[in-house]
Amino acid sequence: MYDVISSYIDASISYHHLCYRGYENPFPKPHIHDAFEFIFLKKGNVTYSINEKTYELGDNSLIITRPHKLHSIKLNNPDVYDRYVMIFDEYMIWPDIYKSLPENLDVLTFKAPQNFISIFEKTDFYCKHFEGESLKNILFNTIEEIFYNIVAVSEHYPESIFYNKYTVNPVLAKAIECIEKNITKKITLDFLCGDLYISKSYLNKIFAENFNISPKKYINQYKLALIQKELQSNAKPTEIYQKYGFSDYSAFYREYKNFFGHPPSKETGRKST
Repeated sequence: MYDVISSYIDASISYHHLCYRGYENPFPKPHIHDAFEFIFLKKGNVTYSINEKTYELGDNSLIITRPHKLHSIKLNNPDVYDRYVMIFDEYMIWPDIYKSLPENLDVLTFKAPQNFISIFEKTDFYCKHFEGESLKNILFNTIEEIFYNIVAVSEHYPESIFYNKYTVNPVLAKAIECIEKNITKKITLDFLCGDLYISKSYLNKIFAENFNISPKKYINQYKLALIQKELQSNAKPTEIYQKYGFSDYSAFYREYKNFFGHPPSKETGRKST
């Protein structure tokens, strides 16, 4: 079960403070957002995976997930999982703030987390006492405050951060690199295994262990995430699917709708820079 401490949702931002107790992993499969995401793990023990990187995280960890990145979270201890989540449209943030975020920064775990704890705990107060457009504006200001704090702490107080070491399976890293380089082609398991000199059974094993999905599903979901991004920049669904190696539009249409819950035509021009 879980308790909703505070929440807010509209078209541009989704915010929740949830506390799970004795709850099985609520995120069993990798997933993709077309928005930016902050997760502040107040209490708990989780494994966070993004591409070939896997982080083991505990209390007072901040997870930063950029749009269109396939990622997953596994609860290692279901007894306590207390976390804040903010999913928001990146284009609502000032570009200078967004660009100031250190490149490839996925996770921060703080030695002295009081400042970040204070920022997130204030959202509980805001949700209790404000609503509507006022609350929305406050939450966006809070998101900007989080960005500024990440940049300030990273640049000026690096001693206050544990830069979490992550594990990388070298074969998985090479597999993902190969997929990224050939993403506009029709990638088969035979092609991957031949390029990496491994068996199909081992390829399936490392994807199952890290992502809980097959290599084929990973490839398709990665392609769909990139297609979604292009559709939101006014690409045409009937043209873009071929660029990423889909030979049949009807099959592509079904896969897209099954994965995102809406047809590709709904994305066109939905966002702009």
